[in-house]
Amino acid sequence: MNRLMRQSQQERRIAVQLLQARHEKEVIRRNRIQREQMYEERRRKDFEEAMNRESVCCDFHIEVAGLLNPISAALMQFII
Repeated sequence: MNRLMRQSQQERRIAVQLLQARHEKEVIRRNRIQREQMYEERRRKDFEEAMNRESVCCDFHIEVAGLLNPISAALMQFII
């Protein structure tokens, strides 16, 4: 009878440990999914910021080119 009681207690402890391990596994899985979502959002924001910087740079070059064209034309008149 004592042997059966010991085995039963061990089985209960093992069952509790198994449930704890399953819970920890689920927490790790959810954390990984959340972390991947955060990484994806950061990549998206970084891409948008890079595109905005590129747009500003292009706008600046277009503006500078627009200012230089009349100056270049005036200089060409003096050279010719």
